[in-house]
Amino acid sequence: TEADIRKIFAKVRSGGKASEADARKFKSAWLYEGLAADARANWAAQLHYCCLRNNNTKMFRELGPDTGFDSIGDWSCAAAMNRLFDRLELNDVLPRTIVYSLNPRDNEMLGTLIGNFQKGPMAGRMQLGAAWWFNDQKDGMLRQIEARSSATRATSTSAAFSARSSAQRWRAAPFRPTSPGSAALWRTFATTTPTAISSAGVDVGPA
Repeated sequence: TEADIRKIFAKVRSGGKASEADARKFKSAWLYEGLAADARANWAAQLHYCCLRNNNTKMFRELGPDTGFDSIGDWSCAAAMNRLFDRLELNDVLPRTIVYSLNPRDNEMLGTLIGNFQKGPMAGRMQLGAAWWFNDQKDGMLRQIEARSSATRATSTSAAFSARSSAQRWRAAPFRPTSPGSAALWRTFATTTPTAISSAGVDVGPA
């Protein structure tokens, strides 16, 4: 509930420490409210996930965070992400959204997941993001395009892609989110823990 979230915030602000469960509740609530704010402002949101950050402790201590020791994560978010989008949709605050997973195994899953929340007359309200980071190369792009094409045929949704060169360089271009809220959401999904990400939609926002 909103009261629970305010209590957690007040506890940490006064110098206390949140439990793991409380931290997950707060992050989930913050994510819900951030997406709802994007919808009310008519902004698009981007969600990036499945990045496992700062894995080499020795190099982290020597060089600091985000210095090249990141990898693809492998946790599951399908059920939680469906619950998150469903709750936003029930409250009419689901924004235009582009979803990216750093793990290419999720391409087909995401391609069908976004089909659950398309809404006319808006074309491409939910989008599968372009191949990202470790996948931002020819093979990764082709896998992403094929998965999106297959999911589109299966769910009768559409996405816009434009050829950039004869080397099959593609870029998703239905719209370009530029909001501060979208940037904050990127940071949340890219840097939070696997357990926090997989909990999104479980303890989301006020009851």
